[in-house]
Amino acid sequence: MDKKANESLSQSLAQYYRVVDKRDYFPEAKFTLGVLQSLQKVNFSYIGHVDIQKKARFTGSKPTLYWGISQVNGSFELTKGARASFISYSPLVGTNPNIGAILAQNYSKANVTNGKFGGVEDFLPVDFSN
Repeated sequence: MDKKANESLSQSLAQYYRVVDKRDYFPEAKFTLGVLQSLQKVNFSYIGHVDIQKKARFTGSKPTLYWGISQVNGSFELTKGARASFISYSPLVGTNPNIGAILAQNYSKANVTNGKFGGVEDFLPVDFSN
C-alpha cells in the first residue's frame, strides 16, 4: 500500500476508533461473564402443572420464564411458557435459582442499572423446540 493511501485510511480509521474508545466495555463484559458463570449452576425444578382447562397452576408466584409440554404437529415438545398451549395435566418447569434473580444479581455486581442490557426475555430467549 502506498503512503498516501495509507494516510487516508489511517485518518478514517482514527475517527472511527475515537468513538469506540469512548465506550466502556468493562461493565457489559463483567455482567455477561457473571451471567454465564451463574447459568452453569442453574437447575430445573417443578414449579406447577397444567390443569384440565389447560391453565397453568403454579406452586408459588408465576415466574417470568418457564417451560411446559406442548403437542406440535403430532409430536411432544418442551415449549417456553406464557403464550404456549400446554397439554392438560403436564408439569411446568422453571429454573432454580430464578433467571430474573440471576440477571439482577449480575447487574448489581457489574455496577450497572438493572435492565440496561435487557431483561429475561431479551437476554435469554431460550426455545428448546428448535
